[in-house]
Order: sequence, then structure tokens, then C-alpha cells
Amino acid sequence: EYVNASQKKSFADDQREIGKYIKFVREIFDDYGQLDIYFDLARKYFKDSVIWKQNKDEINSRVKRYLKSDDAKLTDKAKEIEDIIQAIVNNISVDDKRLFSNDDKKEFLRKKKPNKENKYQCADCKKYFYAEELTMDHVDPWSKGGRTELSNAELRCRPCNIKKGNKS
Repeated sequence: EYVNASQKKSFADDQREIGKYIKFVREIFDDYGQLDIYFDLARKYFKDSVIWKQNKDEINSRVKRYLKSDDAKLTDKAKEIEDIIQAIVNNISVDDKRLFSNDDKKEFLRKKKPNKENKYQCADCKKYFYAEELTMDHVDPWSKGGRTELSNAELRCRPCNIKKGNKS
């Protein structure tokens, strides 16, 4: 896709285009360990560079904290980093606790009634699954200020959870 779109561009034009994104990344991020993710974010949010620069310290602090956490091993880093930054630049107060724990899931399941086959219902597709086939998800997305607490939780099968993304 990129090659087809760029075939008619000169090398100098291409270099200028890429150069502005590299500058964006240098101005915002202290560490380049996730350079591919940062570059994609620069391309997507270049028009918002002023507000990103204003929040540079908070962005770096939160992204570093996330990357050091166990959550970074379990989640889609690109999506999570984008959600963290969007919450900062849009001034959304987010819960420090990002994911529901296994203990949260056990407690949530104790309050739910399984069917005769000991299966639980997905909140979206309404099909029944064994507990280990379901994920705990936020009703109101974490990236939009939804709290990581049982009153904001629901069970989803993996395909429905992926399809939902960060929509309410």
C-alpha cells in the first residue's frame, strides 16, 4: 500500500515526510525502545503534536510504568500505549489498575449463575462458554475513564472482546 502510494513521490519528498515524524518522536519520547509503536503514533497524531509536547513528562512517566508492569506482557502494547497517551492528552482520569485479576474473575463468577453445563454467558453474543474461555472486560472502557472494579465488569468470549475494542 505504502509503495504504491509513494511511487510517484521523490526521495526528497519522502525524506521530508518521514523526517517530521522522526522529529515528533524525538520531541516526545525519552526512550526509543518501542520505536515502531512511537513512529506509528507520530503518523496518526502528528496534528496533535503541541498538546503531546505539553504532556511529554506525564506521557513518558505513564508509558514507562506500563512497560515495566506485568500488564505489558499480557496486552497489545501498541493499543495500550495509544490508550494511555490518549487518556492523558484528552485529560481523562484513568484507574491505575488496568486489568482485572484472576481473583476479580473468581469473585465475579461466584455472583453469576452458570447454566446446567457449568457455562457462563458472553455479554455480547449470548453464547455459553466455560469460565476459562471468557475474559473479564470493562463495560465502560478503561481508556475512557472506566474503573477496573466489578461493578464495571462483564464476561466476554475472546472474539467479542476483540471486536468490542474500547467502545462502550
